[in-house]
Amino acid sequence: MCAIVKTVSRCCAARGITVKRLAVLVGVSQSMLTNYENGSSIPRDQEVWDRLAVYFGVSVPYLMGF
Repeated sequence: MCAIVKTVSRCCAARGITVKRLAVLVGVSQSMLTNYENGSSIPRDQEVWDRLAVYFGVSVPYLMGF
């Protein structure tokens, strides 16, 4: 399982938000975030990594599993 799958799921649970709400907050589609959560895709755009990291208050390497 990709690190972002576990990290996004864990961070959403910790914040008590849904994937739908996170999608709105970081400006990506819900289906894109669902793909991240189920491991079928990862962010290809650095800006998406940055927005997720800022929202969750973590570093991009943390999201990537480093």
